[in-house]
Amino acid sequence: MHERHSADDDLLEIVLSLRKELKQLSDRVNAKGFTLRADMWRTSEPSRSASPPSPSRLGGDGSQSVSKKDAPDLLKQGFVEQGSLRSLPFADNSFDAVLSGDVLEHIQPDMVDQVVSELIRVSRRHILLSVSLKDTLDGLHTLLRPRWWWEKKFKQHGASVNFPLFKVLQRTNASIYPTPAPYLCQQPGSAAAGGKFDVCGVNDTWLVGLNTQGVVRNIKFMTISNGEVEP
Repeated sequence: MHERHSADDDLLEIVLSLRKELKQLSDRVNAKGFTLRADMWRTSEPSRSASPPSPSRLGGDGSQSVSKKDAPDLLKQGFVEQGSLRSLPFADNSFDAVLSGDVLEHIQPDMVDQVVSELIRVSRRHILLSVSLKDTLDGLHTLLRPRWWWEKKFKQHGASVNFPLFKVLQRTNASIYPTPAPYLCQQPGSAAAGGKFDVCGVNDTWLVGLNTQGVVRNIKFMTISNGEVEP
């Protein structure tokens, strides 16, 4: 029997390898009293609202001063590198997998094409994105667009959706039992770009950071039109 080795199998190997390395790194960071976030990058462009500084980042940080203050050892060892999302300090095709977690909703509309182009430029094969669709009502989410708008934007720059992998990774309300009742509904988005869309909160308990840190949240947001739940 011959086993087919697909691109998805390769990605799974990469993710499992990264998971092991992240666990080792997170143990070191946690021992120093920091919290390791899963974000790939955070940009601090002057044209966008500044998000609250987090103790540490893996991959890159838009604020050199934050990195020097809160994670000097990681910065020294090359785990964190300062730069801009509009001009990533990496060569073309540098990474098998590029991860961006809850970052793109923070950029300004006039930055989108540059940022998307850069993410594609440094990626050799895969780009894994998590983009929040909820309005935080504090001005931090400056770019709220539905998933189809993001898919179209990445396609314009030469990337296409890996639908089999997407179906495996994307959670829906069907994965939550019992089926949650929506509340705190809102209608973010732009009528001129992508249109308005409905999102609602659902009860779904999840941990922030490590199990030992005990930071628990009880709500995630779901897109009503397709039942997709944020990770």
